[in-house]
Amino acid sequence: MNFVLATLCGIIVTTMNVFNGQLSDYTGVYLSTVIIHLVGLVTFLIIMKIKNKKVCFKKQIPLYMYCGGCIGVLTVIFNVFAIGKIGASLMTALGLLGQMMTSLLLENKGWLATSIRKLNTGVTIVLSRSVNGLLSKKMGAYQGTFYNYFTGFMTSLILMLVLMIVGVQHINISLDKTNLMMYLGGIIGVFNILILNIIVPRISPVILTLLSFIGQLVSGMVIDAFVYQMFSVSKILGCLIVIIGLVIYQLSEEKA
Repeated sequence: MNFVLATLCGIIVTTMNVFNGQLSDYTGVYLSTVIIHLVGLVTFLIIMKIKNKKVCFKKQIPLYMYCGGCIGVLTVIFNVFAIGKIGASLMTALGLLGQMMTSLLLENKGWLATSIRKLNTGVTIVLSRSVNGLLSKKMGAYQGTFYNYFTGFMTSLILMLVLMIVGVQHINISLDKTNLMMYLGGIIGVFNILILNIIVPRISPVILTLLSFIGQLVSGMVIDAFVYQMFSVSKILGCLIVIIGLVIYQLSEEKA
C-alpha cells in the first residue's frame, strides 16, 4: 500500500503543477503562489475540523521545524515558472538532478541530522520535505501539514506585498471566476503533503524517490503530449534511461 501511495504522490505532484501553472498564467507567479497556499490552508483546516483535530504548538520544538512551508514557497514559484516553458517531464527530470545534488551536499555535510536521506525531487523540495518530516515525526502528519501551509501562506503573502510596495512586481489582483479548475492545485497539494508526511517514516527513502519519480515522469509525459503538445521520442528514451539508472542504483544499494 505504501508503494502505491508513493507512486500516487508523483502523479499528484505533476497534476498539481499543471493547475498551478494555469493559475499563474492568469494571475501572475506571486499572486498565484499566495492563492495556492491559501486554498491549501483552508482545505486542510476543513479536513482537520472533520477529523476533529486541533492545531497545537510546542515551544520545545525548534522554530525551524515549523518553517518547511517557507522553503516550499520557492518550490511553487519555480514550478509555475518552468512547467509551461519546458514541460512536465523535463521539469521532473531536472528536479531529480537537483535532488541528487542537494542530497549529496546534505549527506556530506551532515545537515538535518538523520532525516537528510528522506528526499524527493528538486533542491527546495529536498529541504522543505526534510524539515516537514522532522516536524511530522514529533507532532504527527496533520500538524506537519498544517504548518507547511500556514508558514507557506504567510511567506508568500509577505513576499507579494513587499514586491508590490517596492514596485518591483505589478500584481494582477483580478480573479477568474469562470474557470474554477485552475484553483484545484492548492487542494490537490494538501493530499500530496499529507500522504508524504504519513509514508516517509514507513518506506525506504530511495524507494520512495524512485516510485514518486516514476509516477511524476509517466504522468508528465502524458500531460506533455495532451496539454502542452511537447511529446517526443527523445523524451521517452531519456526518461527510460533515468528510470533504469534509478533501478540499478536501488539494486546495488540492496546488495551492499
